Amino acid sequence: MNNNYGRFASLLAVISIIISLLAASVSCSKIIEPDTDMSVSDSGGYRLYNGNYYKITANEDMSSKANDLVNFYNACDNASKAMLYVGMPTKSMFAGFKDDYSAKNESGMTAGINRYYMDALRPSDFEDIGLDSFMKTCGYYKPKAGYSIYSKIMETIIEYYNYKDRDLSPLKAENHKAVTASDSFTGEYAASYNAASGETAETMSEAETYSVLLPENDDIFRVKYKSSNAEYISDFTEYNGSVYNTDTKLMSDKRLLPILSDDYTQMILYNLKLTKPIIVFHNLEDLSVIGLLSQTFGKVISYDLTKTDLGTAEKLIGDNTDAPLVLVLIDITRPLTGMHTNTDIKNLSINEDGTTTRSVRSSTRRMVNPQPRVSTAPHANNLLKLKDKLDGMGCELMYIAAPPKITPDYTLLPEGAEDHTSENLDEFLSAIDGKVDYIDCRSYFDSIGYDKEKWFYDTDHHWHAESAFIAYQKCINKIKDEYGWYDVDPQSRNTDINNFTFDWHEKYYIGSNTRDFNINYAGSDDFCLIIPKFDTLIKYMRTFESGGIVRTGTYYQALIDQFYLDEADPVSIKYAAYIGGDRNSNKIENYDSTASDKKILMVEDSFSLPVDCFMSLNFKELYTIDIRFYTARSISAFVKAYGIDMVVIVYSPETMSNRDVLYKFN
Repeated sequence: MNNNYGRFASLLAVISIIISLLAASVSCSKIIEPDTDMSVSDSGGYRLYNGNYYKITANEDMSSKANDLVNFYNACDNASKAMLYVGMPTKSMFAGFKDDYSAKNESGMTAGINRYYMDALRPSDFEDIGLDSFMKTCGYYKPKAGYSIYSKIMETIIEYYNYKDRDLSPLKAENHKAVTASDSFTGEYAASYNAASGETAETMSEAETYSVLLPENDDIFRVKYKSSNAEYISDFTEYNGSVYNTDTKLMSDKRLLPILSDDYTQMILYNLKLTKPIIVFHNLEDLSVIGLLSQTFGKVISYDLTKTDLGTAEKLIGDNTDAPLVLVLIDITRPLTGMHTNTDIKNLSINEDGTTTRSVRSSTRRMVNPQPRVSTAPHANNLLKLKDKLDGMGCELMYIAAPPKITPDYTLLPEGAEDHTSENLDEFLSAIDGKVDYIDCRSYFDSIGYDKEKWFYDTDHHWHAESAFIAYQKCINKIKDEYGWYDVDPQSRNTDINNFTFDWHEKYYIGSNTRDFNINYAGSDDFCLIIPKFDTLIKYMRTFESGGIVRTGTYYQALIDQFYLDEADPVSIKYAAYIGGDRNSNKIENYDSTASDKKILMVEDSFSLPVDCFMSLNFKELYTIDIRFYTARSISAFVKAYGIDMVVIVYSPETMSNRDVLYKFN
């Protein structure tokens, strides 16, 4: 039975579900010496050892291919698509041959990934795969190993991306059955080895049973096939997986003969019961992977990287506008002719000065907006002038600097990107130090050991509600301890986290860093509402000076805007559920008898929204203004009009480089 036969049987699997890519780049600790005199040249060769056939991979400088991989990533990025690179586990990685360099070459290939922090699965990620996961005469996976590989890939896709058409959790193993495609199969490794050794087909005794996993469901598939002469040699072909449950019929249906050819450059598999498409670039010999993908995706657009020069990846990726995810599946032992591009594809997201045209993904998969270096002297001078005015009015001033999302000791940026948010903030705080009371949240968070992983949403530029709550706690404690306002939260009820419920919604929020680009690029975030457990009675008045929405009730009823909590809308701005998002002005009245009579004005950007809600628990009157939208009065005039006792400014440090208006306090 020839290699194409096994390949076709695998493809027919069009089933077994996307391979969960296992297999480690780890070699056995014991170096195994070959038991054959067959020489292995520097260009690679085949080996027989303990009844197993191997393909030996020569040492190779992978820098050029790694650059091609970066080009693939940039092409995807420019086309608003996510890309998952999968370094496929190969048989020789588990043999421990000292003259095999497949694991080393794969590491060199994935070095390009580290330049842009691409999503990737590497052989070392597949702990369940071992030498017994492969067939003896070739590098194909056995059905059980294929299922494990599928599971790992699907777990990664579920974790990283937003696919809603079908529950993508791995289809259960019991929903499949192994079907014998051939009981006399001899793979490429054995055939090539025996040919080099002078053996003939008649003397080969290494034939083995080849099986594939088929799903026991009623999914209907179509195949569209394209050869290297750029003509479709087969129209759509339909078949039902359940038809192929007998080994005698598995290969005989002439409607599927086009797939038998190994000359295809593009193949499209359709699952008529699903809709979501995916693009796959691969150089695989075992095509079962491509078939497995069609159990989960409605359209698998597959390009073979070994058969033809595909030209620019940018065009191929861009042509398939309906597919938001690109998989690149690479067997490092096989050719990559079609991956090569003659010129570098520039990442359009990164400007020459290191700033970005949109959010980019950092080393933590967190979407970030690198900021340029700016002079913050004008911002500091304006704040000092405001301080002088408020001092003359007997009004206190506190500045709360929210932390930057990009921190030098935690967030690594893709090659070419630079961020100066921390430098800008350092300069600003240095200018106001000793003159304006402030809280530097980044240093405070570090001082209490608050994990940086929790500071921000991955997909949004805003901080987590928990981060806002910690900043709020610090603010209230500072007001009591340093200003002597002992009537503020006298029993510490309002700042004790144990008195609040954390209402979590898993995979619920797609934030601004991702929402306007590609919702599949960075996945989704868990979202949390922090709600008091104790009784509350609050009145909320939006744009209160001109008449607007009024809500009276509990904290949740008055301050949490249900409009933004629509589960059916994946891109609704969930963060704006706190107090209804950015508004020019608000007034919150608290009818709790223990609330302080002190009047607070929150001058804010959107980082203050959850802080506003928490702060309102402590004061009978709390006002908010956003001077991007509020133009009726200057801050000092507002303080005079409403008898404000303290102004609290809560800003993101990014505002220093992109929101100058927020520092024009007059």
